[in-house]
Amino acid sequence: MCIRDSYSLILLIVALCFLGFGMHHLGQFMSVDEPKWVNTRVPQLYDALGSRDWENTYINDKPGVLPAFLSGFVNFFLDHDYYRANPLIYEQYLFLWRLPIVIFNFIMLFFIYHFVKKLLGKDYSLLITGLIALNPILVGISQIVNPDATLWSVGFLSFITFFLYLKTNKPKYIICSGLFFGLALISKYFISIY
Repeated sequence: MCIRDSYSLILLIVALCFLGFGMHHLGQFMSVDEPKWVNTRVPQLYDALGSRDWENTYINDKPGVLPAFLSGFVNFFLDHDYYRANPLIYEQYLFLWRLPIVIFNFIMLFFIYHFVKKLLGKDYSLLITGLIALNPILVGISQIVNPDATLWSVGFLSFITFFLYLKTNKPKYIICSGLFFGLALISKYFISIY
């Protein structure tokens, strides 16, 4: 096996570990503020988008639009009221409701590896991606529908691509940085402090 294949294999194993840990007991708990998200904020976002009532897309002061958008996608296929009325199967709904955020962050790991590799090289990129993917706090926060669930991945990518722009002076990296910063901003306004 060539070295390039071993990097790809290790990256895949690390990312799949993140996915496996992220999916573990995904529907078997409810965090403190998630009832507001599942019952009010996520449906409000989709109702506002559907009716083009842009003012009501302001669902929270954080604002949490990206995680709400990702988790609310499941409502196109499942009836939340049906599952909520049946506590014995509500766990299935919660699993599928949170799964898009876990998958989103799983995909972001490959972007993290790619951009860190361009900035620091393969070895550091694999190490950094592994430390991020196997960090229990980041795995845990990816399991909860709240603004922090997507902030850590897109915020990190915004910084890395900005540093790439500083290193290379290539406009494509500042565009990527702006895109990831925008995604981070609609996740949580906290990113604007940086």
